[in-house]
Amino acid sequence: MISVEHPSGEFSVELETGTPIDGIPQIERAALLRTTRRLMEGNALIPADVWDGQSGIVAEAAE
Repeated sequence: MISVEHPSGEFSVELETGTPIDGIPQIERAALLRTTRRLMEGNALIPADVWDGQSGIVAEAAE
């Protein structure tokens, strides 16, 4: 597995290879996992346009 981190998240690539044919490895399975922003760090991270953290839920988000 290879993991690559970038400013807005990270992604991991996993490859499973099979028996080489004519010296070329054959890809039998590939998987990609990516994230774009943190969702948790011990607390839920809720965008400010959904909830300001002080009052109730923003009216537009509740509709």
